[in-house]
Amino acid sequence: MQLSFPLVIAFSFFRHGDKFPPMSSCAGLGGIICDWHFILGRAGLLNRDQGIGNVVWCAGFAVIAYSVFRGISSAGEEKTE
Repeated sequence: MQLSFPLVIAFSFFRHGDKFPPMSSCAGLGGIICDWHFILGRAGLLNRDQGIGNVVWCAGFAVIAYSVFRGISSAGEEKTE
Protein backbone atom coordinates (compact mmCIF):
# COMPACT_ATOMS: atom_id res chain seq x y z
CA MET A 1 0.00 0.00 0.00
CA GLN A 2 2.88 2.37 0.77
CA LEU A 3 4.20 1.98 -2.77
CA SER A 4 0.89 2.48 -4.56
CA PHE A 5 0.88 6.28 -4.62
CA PRO A 6 4.53 6.69 -5.73
CA LEU A 7 4.00 4.03 -8.40
CA VAL A 8 0.90 5.80 -9.73
CA ILE A 9 2.80 9.10 -9.89
CA ALA A 10 5.82 7.46 -11.55
CA PHE A 11 3.57 5.77 -14.10
CA SER A 12 1.90 9.09 -14.85
CA PHE A 13 5.25 10.81 -15.46
CA PHE A 14 6.50 8.02 -17.71
CA ARG A 15 3.25 7.91 -19.66
CA HIS A 16 2.95 11.66 -20.22
CA GLY A 17 6.62 12.53 -20.24
CA ASP A 18 8.37 15.10 -18.09
CA LYS A 19 6.40 18.34 -18.45
CA PHE A 20 8.51 20.54 -16.17
CA PRO A 21 9.99 23.64 -17.84
CA PRO A 22 13.72 24.27 -17.77
CA MET A 23 14.90 26.63 -15.03
CA SER A 24 15.77 29.31 -17.55
CA SER A 25 12.09 29.62 -18.48
CA CYS A 26 10.94 29.45 -14.86
CA ALA A 27 11.17 33.23 -14.58
CA GLY A 28 8.48 33.54 -17.23
CA LEU A 29 5.92 31.67 -15.16
CA GLY A 30 3.60 34.34 -13.85
CA GLY A 31 6.33 36.97 -13.72
CA ILE A 32 7.89 35.55 -10.56
CA ILE A 33 11.40 34.22 -10.20
CA CYS A 34 11.52 30.83 -8.52
CA ASP A 35 14.10 29.92 -5.88
CA TRP A 36 16.11 27.61 -8.13
CA HIS A 37 16.31 30.24 -10.83
CA PHE A 38 17.71 32.67 -8.28
CA ILE A 39 20.14 30.16 -6.71
CA LEU A 40 21.48 28.80 -9.99
CA GLY A 41 21.66 32.29 -11.48
CA ARG A 42 23.73 33.60 -8.56
CA ALA A 43 26.03 30.57 -8.76
CA GLY A 44 26.48 31.00 -12.51
CA LEU A 45 25.00 27.57 -13.19
CA LEU A 46 21.73 28.55 -14.84
CA ASN A 47 22.92 27.32 -18.22
CA ARG A 48 23.47 23.85 -16.69
CA ASP A 49 20.03 23.53 -15.09
CA GLN A 50 18.95 20.50 -17.12
CA GLY A 51 22.12 18.58 -16.30
CA ILE A 52 21.82 19.38 -12.60
CA GLY A 53 18.17 18.34 -12.67
CA ASN A 54 19.05 15.05 -14.36
CA VAL A 55 21.73 14.28 -11.75
CA VAL A 56 19.31 15.03 -8.90
CA TRP A 57 16.59 12.94 -10.55
CA CYS A 58 18.98 9.98 -11.03
CA ALA A 59 20.18 10.23 -7.42
CA GLY A 60 16.59 10.24 -6.18
CA PHE A 61 15.71 7.28 -8.37
CA ALA A 62 18.75 5.37 -7.06
CA VAL A 63 17.73 6.04 -3.45
CA ILE A 64 14.17 4.89 -4.11
CA ALA A 65 15.33 1.77 -6.00
CA TYR A 66 17.76 0.87 -3.21
CA SER A 67 15.06 1.40 -0.58
CA VAL A 68 12.62 -0.84 -2.44
CA PHE A 69 15.31 -3.50 -2.89
CA ARG A 70 16.23 -3.42 0.82
CA GLY A 71 12.58 -3.51 1.82
CA ILE A 72 11.85 -6.53 -0.38
CA SER A 73 15.05 -8.35 0.61
CA SER A 74 14.44 -7.87 4.33
CA ALA A 75 10.72 -8.66 4.24
CA GLY A 76 11.19 -12.34 5.02
CA GLU A 77 13.88 -11.90 7.68
CA GLU A 78 13.10 -12.37 11.34
CA LYS A 79 14.13 -9.68 13.79
CA THR A 80 16.74 -10.66 16.35
CA GLU A 81 17.00 -8.50 19.40
